[in-house]
Amino acid sequence: MQKITELFAGLGGMAGSVVMEPIYTDVAAAFAATLSSSAPLMTSGTDMDDVVDAALAYEAESILLASDANLAAVTKAEQSDTYITDYVIFYKDKLGGEPSASTIKSLGYTLLTDVINDTSSIDTGGTVLVSFDEEVSVFADPNTSGVFDGAILSFAEGPAGGGSGVAMKLVSQPNTATYMGGVYFPVPKIPFTVDRKTISAKVYSSQAGATVALKLEGPEGTPGIEVFSTLTGAANTWSTVTWDFSAVDPAKSYTQMVITPRGNGVAATQSYYIDDITLVGVPVTTGNYLYLKDNALSLSDGTTTTSYSMTQFQSTAGIDVKWPMANTAVLKLNLAENGSFALAEGQTLEAAVSITQASPAGFGEASA
Repeated sequence: MQKITELFAGLGGMAGSVVMEPIYTDVAAAFAATLSSSAPLMTSGTDMDDVVDAALAYEAESILLASDANLAAVTKAEQSDTYITDYVIFYKDKLGGEPSASTIKSLGYTLLTDVINDTSSIDTGGTVLVSFDEEVSVFADPNTSGVFDGAILSFAEGPAGGGSGVAMKLVSQPNTATYMGGVYFPVPKIPFTVDRKTISAKVYSSQAGATVALKLEGPEGTPGIEVFSTLTGAANTWSTVTWDFSAVDPAKSYTQMVITPRGNGVAATQSYYIDDITLVGVPVTTGNYLYLKDNALSLSDGTTTTSYSMTQFQSTAGIDVKWPMANTAVLKLNLAENGSFALAEGQTLEAAVSITQASPAGFGEASA
């Protein structure tokens, strides 16, 4: 109930206990009505449900599966985490109106992945230049947009796991090894600054290790600049490519894009989905802190040392350990430094570790 309340309040731009209390009351009443009717609390049916239900269920399950020793800490962490609300607020424009099924699926999948891996897909500093979901297509005017040299242009919902909504699809003529032609279209003036000169896009390529040439042009007198992207990933997968336009002059206007995919030399029909062309935001400077290197720990039982990922350690199945544990057993944490700073002498790291015998047959459980 708390999470749903925060979600509604966040979408309404409201904060504070005065406005939260009536929202919470309405949410509680809705929960009570749903429970009394024996209907499930989490179900699909609305766009919002389909985006957030899996992520909310994962957070709830994390509390249910927490050990007794960790229950308070896990509950506090999950209840104080506002990422689901922040995510929905950031993407609320994509949820407005009647978003496509692929948009809902992509947003839901990305949110769940972020919650599971403790990552963020919210780029508050990026500026989307072209999403191909615009109300008026960038290809609406045949005088300023089109294709050249045989490229075949269409628009379609891309494969799952990449961009949201409609993507631009380019297909080459048969047996095109490297050059397949391309497209050109107008864009609003790109808001380059001295520290924002990188453009990114989500690309789904039928070939591994391909590149995409992006040329920026402006009014007469503005020289065009063409840059090759970073390589795409494995064939038939989404990857994010970037273009380094460090040579652009932010004072000039760049209002035209020319995109030319380049194959990797394999003579075959090529296809590319391109979506969410974005001027990358200014990188966020993080603070100085220590973190668990490789997100892993190791356990020494007195004779051998075994490494475990935190995913294994935190899973329901847990990790197998020699039982009874030796008096010399040691749980080791390898910490790495982010940033640059000097630790004062005598600093210590504390962690609560619980070791219990789970059954008379000699099975044990270790948690931290």
